Amino acid sequence: MNPCIFYFVTPTLEALGDYVLCNKLFTKNYLRTPFVYMFFHLLFLWSGSNHVIFKTLIYERWFGFLCKIGFFLKQKRKQKQKQKQKQKRVTFDLLNSE
Repeated sequence: MNPCIFYFVTPTLEALGDYVLCNKLFTKNYLRTPFVYMFFHLLFLWSGSNHVIFKTLIYERWFGFLCKIGFFLKQKRKQKQKQKQKQKRVTFDLLNSE
């Protein structure tokens, strides 16, 4: 079976699912996926592994989950910093207003 079929259909379905859920197309994720597939596919081919296609699909999913976790943690940290800055401004304004 040709791996290009799997490697084209999976990101397309993922992009379609993201569009249905969020009404937004995440082109960065869609364009990143083939490069990640190519990296894992070549890695498994060079290591002489069996079931290269299925391992590539699984490892790409894990990589995607880790990227999403990292993105959300980074976003959460930024929100906390903004909240702290906002809170400092409010307390500073209250002190100066008297």
